[in-house]
Amino acid sequence: MLPVVLGLLLLVAWHFRWEKGPIQTDENLKNVHLRDRWTGQNWIVLYGWLDGKEYSGEAYPHLNEDVIAREASLILKSPEGKKKKQDLEAKLAEAEEEKKKHSEGHTQYLRIEKQLRAELEPLYYDTAKETAEDDPFLRALQEIEEWGNKPAKEFEITQIVRSKMPSELVKECDAWRDANQRVKKLNEQINKLPEWAQEKAKEQFTQEAYAKRSIVTGIWVSLVGISLLTSVCLAVREKREKQ
Repeated sequence: MLPVVLGLLLLVAWHFRWEKGPIQTDENLKNVHLRDRWTGQNWIVLYGWLDGKEYSGEAYPHLNEDVIAREASLILKSPEGKKKKQDLEAKLAEAEEEKKKHSEGHTQYLRIEKQLRAELEPLYYDTAKETAEDDPFLRALQEIEEWGNKPAKEFEITQIVRSKMPSELVKECDAWRDANQRVKKLNEQINKLPEWAQEKAKEQFTQEAYAKRSIVTGIWVSLVGISLLTSVCLAVREKREKQ
């Protein structure tokens, strides 16, 4: 009799597991707030459309921002966080050294480029202004057309400049620009380490929330199954004893 009572209590307990919270609705999406009394975790269940994706009851853990911030701070101070920062700083120092190595060649490239552009740009930009000098409206139209053609003109000027430039200076300039891009990218990655730590904290808490829900649900299913199985075994044994 006890296994039957226990099984019934477990089945009834399921209905009291979820505490329903507020429901938020906008034009395309409905957010249903739930609290899992067994784990203490808050969840948001989505129905509708968001950013082009359809939702039909998918549940996502609602994470506390203060807890995430504290965990992110710990991640930054952890061996993993320190190593990630040290690796980025080492790569940054290497890129800055590479940039410095090619800075002289890059400076010479810019000096010669300025001279060549001074000769080439009037051929590409000044002619149209002279033909429309007395007509403001026509001059405005020509300036609009000129700006529209500017990317193509700039590309052509750049190609001519590079073709007239000593090959060694072209290599020096390209190497400097490549190193400069790496410096910018690495500085950006270092500055975004707090964001990386926050995302990692969110991922960690999200995985923990799903794991807790699965474990608790699995324990509940197991207990219900054991209770029902025990009840059946006891009923069969009792029937045999009566026979």
